[in-house]
Amino acid sequence: MAQQALAGVVAYVSCNYNEQRLALVSRLKSLGAQIASRLGKEVSHIVFSRGAKLNADERVQEDAELRALFDRARKVRLSLRMRRVAL
Repeated sequence: MAQQALAGVVAYVSCNYNEQRLALVSRLKSLGAQIASRLGKEVSHIVFSRGAKLNADERVQEDAELRALFDRARKVRLSLRMRRVAL
């Protein structure tokens, strides 16, 4: 039986390389995590994987994607706060 070190974790995996993403998802699942197909209120963890051999333009693009991911996470968190206040 696999160790369930990540039981209760809902992870969103952001990776531009399909083979690497599949490996990350497989490993997270084997440790007990659930994988979210989109960033939403159920997500407790975000896994971002940067490509190892990027040129300058690709690195700038990945930096922009990471900033956008943080912005989306911030919007989800603010939306949850607003709902709690409304209740």
